[in-house]
Amino acid sequence: MSKMALIGKNISHSKSKDVYENLLKRNIDYTLLDYPSEVNIPPLKDLLKEFPRISVTAPYKSYIFKRIDHFEKNSLGLSAVNAIKMDGIKIVGTNTDLLAFDKLFQGFGNFNNERVIILGNGNMANMISKYFKSINVVYSIFSRKNHKLDQFNSLYSNEKLIINTCSREYFFNHDIADNALFWDMNYAQDKQKDYFFEKKSKYLDGYSLLLEQARFALSFWN
Repeated sequence: MSKMALIGKNISHSKSKDVYENLLKRNIDYTLLDYPSEVNIPPLKDLLKEFPRISVTAPYKSYIFKRIDHFEKNSLGLSAVNAIKMDGIKIVGTNTDLLAFDKLFQGFGNFNNERVIILGNGNMANMISKYFKSINVVYSIFSRKNHKLDQFNSLYSNEKLIINTCSREYFFNHDIADNALFWDMNYAQDKQKDYFFEKKSKYLDGYSLLLEQARFALSFWN
């Protein structure tokens, strides 16, 4: 397979290379394209000449979306991409996060009669909220923007699924119901994982989502 790369900011922690090597069962030429701001990102066509298979992570998913020519499978009207490639002279992007999220969420069982809590208000939160609307799942968003993030204990603290889309710097330290699942879109967050382990609550980090979206990305590129 040709060279692969990841566009993002502060991504030294990324396990993307490991995930793709595990899926492909071999070593790959993988580069972290770590840019401090949007203005530092070179023209996408130049990058794609060197790295034909490029993933995109926060905070540049919306920025890259605005610079592609075609978005594949955008049924929910999303404005964020996490994988891009060249198709002839066109830059094509897709959002395999959505496909991966759908696959994993469907495996959790039926939440049609339950309210789901989403923490955060970025691209991932926007994607999940649009997805829930499309399948008629009731949800509430708690974020710094709507000033609810620090009020969790007094609002909806008995819900069975809490999805964290906040940045890696955010630490959730509120109580949740004994039978609730805290699904963290981040991974390798030992402090957060230990917090729920001590409380004997269920915790799932974002590695499973990373793995599934990588499977879909490989299909997109191949």
